[in-house]
Amino acid sequence: EDQYKDYMCHSQAHPFGRALYARHKNFTEAVQQCAGYCTYGCFHGVIMEVFTTDSDTLGGVVEDETPAQYLAHLQRESQDLCAKPEVASVVLSRQCYHGLGHVFAYASHHDLKKSVASCGVFTDPQAEISCRSGVFMETVLNNASTTVAYAKSTQPCDAFPDRENTFMCYRYKAYSWLYVWGSIAPALASCDTLGANMTRCIVATAMAASSPSAVATD
Repeated sequence: EDQYKDYMCHSQAHPFGRALYARHKNFTEAVQQCAGYCTYGCFHGVIMEVFTTDSDTLGGVVEDETPAQYLAHLQRESQDLCAKPEVASVVLSRQCYHGLGHVFAYASHHDLKKSVASCGVFTDPQAEISCRSGVFMETVLNNASTTVAYAKSTQPCDAFPDRENTFMCYRYKAYSWLYVWGSIAPALASCDTLGANMTRCIVATAMAASSPSAVATD
C-alpha cells in the first residue's frame, strides 16, 4: 500500500492474495490476513485462487472435461458462496461478488460476453452488478488483454453499448487511456469524440486519475 499509494493498489495485490491462499489452504485465515488492503485486491486474489487449487473449505480444482463444463461448475458453486458464514463474516458481500466476477473472467479466458453472462446466476441485481464490475476489471486490466487494454480505442467496452455496462467498462479502461495518452489533459480531450458516451468517459478518466495527492486540498 505504501508503494502504490497514488494508485488503486488493487490489481497489484491480486498475486499477494493468491500466494496467501496457496500457502495456507484456508479461506478464512487468508482473507483475515488480507482484510481490506489495497481496495480488497488481496481478497480478490484469494477468491481466484480458491477455484484453482485444492481447498479444505470451499471446494477447489475441478477436473471437468471442457472449459465450458468448468465454468458451469463455478457458476453453480458461486451462487451461495458469498452468503456462507465463513465468507460473510470477513468480507462485504459486494466485494465477494466482485471477486467472483474476476473468477468468471479468468475461467472463461477473458471472454467478456461469457463472463458477463455468468454473473446472471445471481438473482440479486446488486450482486450481479458487483459481479460484472469484477468481470470488466479483470478483462480490461489483466495482462492477457494487454493489446486491447493499452490502446486509444474504446474496445472492448463497445461489446456492451448500454449505459451501465459502458461506464463500468470505461471505469477500468480509463487507466490505460491515461497511460497511452501520456497525461490527464489529452486523455480527457479524447472523450470529446465519443458523442453520447463523452460524459461517461470524462467521469471514468477523472476517477482513474484520482489519488490522495491529486485530490488533496490546503
